[in-house]
Formats: sequence, C-alpha cells, structure tokens
Amino acid sequence: MEPICHLWDASDCAPDRQANARSVRRFAEAMGHLEKTDRIHTAVIARYAEAKRLQPSPPPSPTQRRLKALVARLCQVTGDLTIQKQRRSGALDDETAASLAEVIGLLERQRRQLEGEIASLIDDDPLWRALPRRSARSRASHRAPLPG
Repeated sequence: MEPICHLWDASDCAPDRQANARSVRRFAEAMGHLEKTDRIHTAVIARYAEAKRLQPSPPPSPTQRRLKALVARLCQVTGDLTIQKQRRSGALDDETAASLAEVIGLLERQRRQLEGEIASLIDDDPLWRALPRRSARSRASHRAPLPG
C-alpha cells in the first residue's frame, strides 16, 4: 500500500485531503524539483493539490476507526496464531505442547470474536452493505481503504 500524503488546511490545522505520496514525488520530479527541503516540499504539495483539484474528504467516522482497529488487531492475532502453531509443531515435550495449545485456544477465540465484530460492523454500515457480502468482508480483512 502506498504511503499517503496528508494535505492540511491552514485554517483549522487538520488534514482534510490526501494524495498518494508517489504521485506527489513524481509530480515534483516533473516540475524539476529533485532536492527536498521543507519549503520546496510544501510548495510542491500545494501546487499538486491545486493541479489535481483535490477535494476535502470527511474524517473517518467512529465506526470506520473502530473497524480499522479491529482489522489491525485481527491481523496481529492471526500472525500470533501462526507463530504459536509453528512452535507447537516443534515442541519437544508434552508440557510445552499443552502450554502452546492453551495459547492457541485463546488466540482462536479472539480471532472468532474479532471476525464476528468486523462482520457485524460491515453488515450495519450502509456503505459496506452496498458491496457484495463476500467482497466487503474480503476488503476489510485486507485493510483496503474504507469507502466514503
């Protein structure tokens, strides 16, 4: 996923537009700006926003922020689960294997709970509801940008 360049509105000091950082960098190169100083960088970003006519976007809703946090946690739990299963397969004694099985059980319960909460948020959101069910869940699990 490409880094995002946040464009700020000086009146309220809050990011209100976003641009792909690579696109801004290529725009700067096309304008002949190879060096990077804060003054040049700021001017190029402002000029890019003007040239592309970037429109302000609303900040993510609390539901969207919650969904993002849940998806991030699901990714962490899934990674931990994979690691613990690998450790269990290499366990040399029954006590270690039992300890790892306990941890795996906890992580699997957390994964099911997170998946349920994510599915519920997707099902309740009108923007996600417009997408086919499988597509919406797949996008959420892959941390795609939220609609809106």
